[in-house]
Amino acid sequence: MKDMPLKAVSVIFSVIMEGEIVLKTMKSLFLSAAVMLTVCAAVPWAAVSVSADEAVTYLDADGTEMTCTYYTTVTSDETNWTGDWFFVNKDTEITDRIWVTGDVKLILADGVTLTAPYGISVNGSDSITIYAQSTAENTMGTLYAVSDSLSAAIGSDESNDCGTITINGGTVTAAGGYGAAAIGGGINGDGGTITINGGTVTAAGGYGAAIGGGWKGDGGTITINGGTVTAAGEDGATIGGGCEGDGGTITINGGTVNATGDSGGAAIGGGCEGDGGTITISGGTVTAEGYGAAAIGGGINGDGGTITINGGTVNANSNSGGAAIGGGGDNGDGGNITISGGTVTAAGGFFSVGIGGGYNAAGGNITISGGRVTASSIDIAAVGAGNDTAPDKLAATVITLGWTNADDFINVDGAYSGKVTLAKPFVIDGTTDAAYRNSASDNNIDGKKLVPASSEDCSFPPSQIIPPVTKYTVTAPAGITVSTASAQAGDTITVTMNDQTIAVNADGREIARISGYNGTFTMPASDVTLSVIPASNMFAGKSPNSYVYVCDADMKPVMMRASNTGSITIRLGSGNAEKTVILYAEKNSTKTKLAEAETDEDGNVTLDIGCGKNYTLVIE
Repeated sequence: MKDMPLKAVSVIFSVIMEGEIVLKTMKSLFLSAAVMLTVCAAVPWAAVSVSADEAVTYLDADGTEMTCTYYTTVTSDETNWTGDWFFVNKDTEITDRIWVTGDVKLILADGVTLTAPYGISVNGSDSITIYAQSTAENTMGTLYAVSDSLSAAIGSDESNDCGTITINGGTVTAAGGYGAAAIGGGINGDGGTITINGGTVTAAGGYGAAIGGGWKGDGGTITINGGTVTAAGEDGATIGGGCEGDGGTITINGGTVNATGDSGGAAIGGGCEGDGGTITISGGTVTAEGYGAAAIGGGINGDGGTITINGGTVNANSNSGGAAIGGGGDNGDGGNITISGGTVTAAGGFFSVGIGGGYNAAGGNITISGGRVTASSIDIAAVGAGNDTAPDKLAATVITLGWTNADDFINVDGAYSGKVTLAKPFVIDGTTDAAYRNSASDNNIDGKKLVPASSEDCSFPPSQIIPPVTKYTVTAPAGITVSTASAQAGDTITVTMNDQTIAVNADGREIARISGYNGTFTMPASDVTLSVIPASNMFAGKSPNSYVYVCDADMKPVMMRASNTGSITIRLGSGNAEKTVILYAEKNSTKTKLAEAETDEDGNVTLDIGCGKNYTLVIE
């Protein structure tokens, strides 16, 4: 029977009559207008329409007060929640697991607690949205849920992916079991779609994440827009993937988030052995503590993934091998880390960088283009590759430093480990000294606070500022191989071909010509296109109507004709370097020898020929 809502004005009583439940209010009796509702006997506690006096209020995702007039009042034996509104109006404990089917919406009345000691199942396409009636922590309603080792406290059962969980308000406390998430996936299950818009959420995980995937499950899609979230994890991430699961897609736009990781799982990101996934922080206050794994990024042995910080206040602290922001301990690369705004503090502990790679790992691509960034480490580099890193991993660490606003800064208490480029001019804070970094041994930025250089600070030599790296493209035709498809001006490009001559063109002009089987050219400050020069264009000089046939010593054609006269240079390619070439008149076995010369190291030879004759050139 439906209990009286807290805000009901009328007195409700029920009359049992021929299998029907007739609900009437005293008010309706006085008005002689009874309200009759028929309920299926198999579902004795179905949702009912109520009068305006019995309607309950709730706060939606953006805090707007709404009204519900059609709901089921939750009782202790109500374990099957199917596609409807449910209202908890008094302290209630349900001692069997609750099963959600369809789209369920749950309203927690102020001052009451719903206890689910066996958890709430939300699988696959099913969903639950939790609402409160107020925002005060000491008055809004409470949901307390516990999981066993296979099923999430709020989320999926064993081997199922979690459905959709949305928390708009209330005090929600969830404890995960040995292999399942507190909020998210059961063992082997992904975290589904979890959105927190408000309320106070407390979650504790084990091998499953506190919020996200179960053991061997990825984090799914986790979005925090508001509220206060406090979570602790162990081998699973605190927020993200379960043990052996990647972080999934984690987005924090607002609210207060406190995440503490332990024993191999990141505070925010991947579980033990899991990569960080895609992590974006655009607002709110985020505090993350990692141990072994990254605070924000990869679990132990996991890469950092893609980490983007656009705003908010982020405090990340790590210890024992994992980066504060980036890769997990024991060979977790930093991934792609971009910071463009906000206030970011990244403190590495023993064997831990502030921003970059885990122990013995590359730092990845680290780009700081704005914000107020502070990074430190106790005993190794503050930004870049992890401890005891091999040369190849140092080479795979690319750090680009820039700024957007006048109050941006980069404050590194320690050194940079990797290739550093200053994309914009900085000065050392408190001075007009230009910041520069030509190499690890030739720089003045380690251990210094860098601030944007104003126009008044730009009197220092431009050579002290490393300009942004600009790369240009190299386009080659089929059958031609180049050492790189893009390069900086001044780089040496190697070209491999099949005994051809190649023209190197930039800005509509030829800048180099390469012959033979391979060669090199110097990259200009523009895009380059390579093209094959046909045999008819192999020769430099005037071009009337005579012909040259290029043959080998057995009179087999090697390269075909070209029209030339006078002093000509014949480019035979480096494959014919330092060989003897003989020029004959006519093109048969009775030919007359006219000239003989040696090709140079590039296979070029210069000869004088007359007009109006046929020629044969033999390469010996």
